[in-house]
Amino acid sequence: MAVAEICRKGGFSDATFYKWRAKFGGMDVSEARRLRELEAENGKLKHLLAEAHLDLHALKSVLGAKKVAPQARREMVTRLMHEHQLSERRACWLVGLSRDSFRHPPVPSAQTLKDKIVEIAHVRRRFGYRRVHDLLRLDFRASTTSGCTGSTARPTWPCAGARWSARR
Repeated sequence: MAVAEICRKGGFSDATFYKWRAKFGGMDVSEARRLRELEAENGKLKHLLAEAHLDLHALKSVLGAKKVAPQARREMVTRLMHEHQLSERRACWLVGLSRDSFRHPPVPSAQTLKDKIVEIAHVRRRFGYRRVHDLLRLDFRASTTSGCTGSTARPTWPCAGARWSARR
């Protein structure tokens, strides 16, 4: 059977036939499959390496000194997103900042929360920190993103001059 006839039946050109013959000439079918798998894996690895180099380039352009403070990291994420067109998820991952802390920066209302806890502690001496937490939870959850947590109310409680007794 002639090469032209095989190519016509297969639906490819003569040049493609000769290219395949040069590439897969002395191989078995299993060896050809293995070669194709290796080429696919090689392509994936090249793609990963290219992404890693882009990440390094983006970090080097944004990173002067090591930024430890969350506010500095938020600024780095913003710069990565604008200058290098990285997604928020990728930029936060590169900088080491959670997406939640990037989206919700802290609101400087911790002092007002402490003041309210002290005020309630002086007016209602019999209330424990759990009940104070329940009173303040709705107010501070609506006005701030972090909200009033039990861990906020309890450390402030001794500062208010209040004491709680152990449960029996």
